[in-house]
Amino acid sequence: MGQIMQNCFSCKKDENKEGVEILKSDSSSESDENEIISYPTKLAIPPSPSDIILKTDNLVRSYSCSPYELYEELSTLGEGTFGLVKKVCLKNNKQTIRAMKIIPKQNIVNGQTDRLFEEIEILRKLEHPNIMKVYEYYIDPKNIYIISEFCDEGDLLGKMSKLQAMSELVVKFLMGQILDAIAYLHANRVFHGDIKLENIMLYKTSRKKMKRFTVINRDLYADNKLQNEIENNKEQNSSYVEDMSNYEVKLIDFGCSRYLKRKKNNVLSGIVGTSLYCSPEVVNDSYDEKSDEWSCGILMYILLSGDRPFEGETEEEIFDNIKQYNINFNRDEFKNISENCLDLMKRLLNPKKQNRITALEALRHRFFTEKLNPMKILTQHKDLSILKKFMKIEKYPTILHKVVIAYCCYNFISQEESKRLNELFRYLDQKNQNKLNLNDFKRGFKEANISVSNFQLQQIMDLLDTDGSKLIEYQEFLRALCDKDDLLKEENLKAVFNVIDKDKTGKINLNDIKDFIIGNEKNNLRETALKKFSEQIGMTKDSYINFEQFCDIIRNTEPEDNNIIRSNKTFYTNHDNTITTKNLVLNSDDKRKEMRRKTFDI
Repeated sequence: MGQIMQNCFSCKKDENKEGVEILKSDSSSESDENEIISYPTKLAIPPSPSDIILKTDNLVRSYSCSPYELYEELSTLGEGTFGLVKKVCLKNNKQTIRAMKIIPKQNIVNGQTDRLFEEIEILRKLEHPNIMKVYEYYIDPKNIYIISEFCDEGDLLGKMSKLQAMSELVVKFLMGQILDAIAYLHANRVFHGDIKLENIMLYKTSRKKMKRFTVINRDLYADNKLQNEIENNKEQNSSYVEDMSNYEVKLIDFGCSRYLKRKKNNVLSGIVGTSLYCSPEVVNDSYDEKSDEWSCGILMYILLSGDRPFEGETEEEIFDNIKQYNINFNRDEFKNISENCLDLMKRLLNPKKQNRITALEALRHRFFTEKLNPMKILTQHKDLSILKKFMKIEKYPTILHKVVIAYCCYNFISQEESKRLNELFRYLDQKNQNKLNLNDFKRGFKEANISVSNFQLQQIMDLLDTDGSKLIEYQEFLRALCDKDDLLKEENLKAVFNVIDKDKTGKINLNDIKDFIIGNEKNNLRETALKKFSEQIGMTKDSYINFEQFCDIIRNTEPEDNNIIRSNKTFYTNHDNTITTKNLVLNSDDKRKEMRRKTFDI
């Protein structure tokens, strides 16, 4: 079928285009890492009001059918209070592995149904690399099924059983990710309520054996303390330190989570979570989101010591020790940790919540800002040249392209690419806001030696911002920079087509496409945008397209200012089941009719 489009956003290069200037050193005629590139003062297509408000929760779909129509069961991962957790894969793409939680309706008592769907609603709205991603959920007459990320390395409790205690460097790496997730939750008015080892999953992002931690630290900092730590602990955990650069933490189980009201003081009641991790205010049944920070302090204590901070044979005894603050910070295991590490742990475990450090403040603590910061070390290999892709960005050819690419990016982006772009996103987001603003991009372009005006940056921001927030969220960032060739490969497009083809007839009509674009949100689509889309591809309410034609529409693209989408082999099925063959060429301007005779070779 020819070459798949390189980038849905890309426009054709014009070497002689006015306003484009490439400055190179005199010593070399080839492209150089330090070249400074100046781009036109205007992008090819100015931004316009969004045709659809595309938020993350619109990509998490709900279905009233059995998931076994799309998924194949591989094994049983475990069994919980409500039901089973299965390891599954997509039938048409065996490499896409996911977890499926099966909750029998008969196991749900009165009042728990609403709580379950509130948990799903919370997860649908979250987009953070260290929070478990939910893809979709199904409801049939007997069960509720939740499809989520599959974390292949198990939970943190399992890792602790192999290593009685972890080194300070590993704890810094893990706690940095956990606190980043908590800071994001609290910024979005969500209280987790059950932070514990069992709810921290580990996800391996690469199968390659990488030893970046040791090598980078020795090369960059030559720190004697770190080298001694590695040499003295080779057998126990230095190999684990080296390998942790390939792991991501995933926070799971939002069964105790709650939305916080938009006021300064949120007072919650009702004991939540696990007794060992409960804060003094939870024990006293009057608490707020800062209980999550206390639980993070408990986690840190256990990871460093391998022991629980509050003992007790019963829940009542544990609660009494928490109230009396019977905690030992003078353990032998803490003698070799840094003052900054111990100080952060004490600040997280401050019994007075008003004096307890927040997750965002913890990320700015000296423990994470000192030179031996693994979170920064992991971004040393950032490729800022990727930012050049932003200079080629254009509007999506059709509204269907926008939603298909967003859906594929959310569901099928590769682990390696996700890790690479996540590192770049973290590097740009130096304030840990999990959103990028104009200044973040300005700094990134400056460090990449790309000359760009404020006007250009604002246009880039407008094109990336698909939810109207005026900031660039994580998923929006991924969509812009991910590899579209890999994203729009046939098995992924087949999965998308199967979602659109709800009746499983092998063909879809305009209403099917409209339902897919709208998703779960009924008021997020401008009616004029749908009308424009139907005109662009030449579909009427009585016509259908099959999978091959669907691929042609998605892959045959040109910039939207041409207002043209064409294919040299498109067949539409009419309402009377007769077949019509025609070129799919739409052009609103009569003077462009000659272009209809051209074919777009992909």
